This record gives sequence, structure tokens and C-alpha cells, in this order.
Amino acid sequence: MIPAAAYMAEACRLTIVLVLAVAVAGKAVNAAARRDLSDMIADLVRVPERAARAGAALVLGAEGLLALLLLAGGGWSRPAMAAAMGLFAIFTGFILLALVQRRAVVCSCFGGRGHPLSVWDLVRNLILIAAGAIYLSQGPLGHALDPAAWLLLAGVAFILFLVSTNLNRIALLAR
Repeated sequence: MIPAAAYMAEACRLTIVLVLAVAVAGKAVNAAARRDLSDMIADLVRVPERAARAGAALVLGAEGLLALLLLAGGGWSRPAMAAAMGLFAIFTGFILLALVQRRAVVCSCFGGRGHPLSVWDLVRNLILIAAGAIYLSQGPLGHALDPAAWLLLAGVAFILFLVSTNLNRIALLAR
């Protein structure tokens, strides 16, 4: 019998895969979201527009590669999760910088309409980093899941994705 913690770790891996994949897809199909990312880099790091566009392309490439490596699993899953946590830590640093400087920076992290960065974006990233830590502490399952278990974990991951990426909206509704 597999311990519940191993299933929780797998749900965390699937959540991170979903977050990264949706972030890439959202920015890939939405030119405004790519511009928002480039503008945020230019504004917060104070680099020329060309360098900011290159940085935005690098972020998209990293998100896509990490999503694929995490989805593939196996020997790639642990280093990919550690790299994803590093990427989320960098994003968290940008959010902190914007919040401390009280700058009105637009987040279009998942495509669609952007919103001003808030403390909820910081909380989201900390949740994602914690999910990565849970996965790394438990490691990969070591065997394939049966279809019913996989479907259940995919559903849990989808719920975790929806909650973590909509914290600002949830907080607004809760007021």
C-alpha cells in the first residue's frame, strides 16, 4: 500500500505541471500577456526593452521545458522540480520588489486579463514553492499509477491550480 504522503506529493507535481503549462500557453497565445511580462521585467530590473523581451522569452522557454520535464517524470522530475522552485523563487523576488516599491505592475502570469500584483500573488508563489518542497521530500512514486488514481490526482491538482492561481479573486469575493 502506498502512503498518502506519496499521493499528496504526486498531486503537488501535477499541480506544478499544470501551473507551468497554463502559464506558457496563456502567454504564448496572448500577445498582451507577453508584453506585460516584458514590461514588468523592463520596469523592475530596469533593462532595455530588447533585453526585457529576451528575458520574457527565456521565462516562457523555462516554464515550458520544466512543465515537460515534470510531466515526463522519471529521473528528470526531481531536478526539474528543484528548478521550478527556483523559478518561483525568482518570481517571488520580483513580486516582493514591486510590492516594497509600491509599483503598479500588471501580472498576466497565466494569459488573459492582467491584474495589479498584490500580496495574493506572493502567497500563490509561496504555495507553489511549498508544493515543490512536498514533492521533493517524498520523491516520485516509483511506479505507474492506475488510471483511477491518476484521474483522482489530476482532479486534485486541477482544484489546487484553480485555488492557487485565483487567490486574488477569492480574496475579493470573500470581502
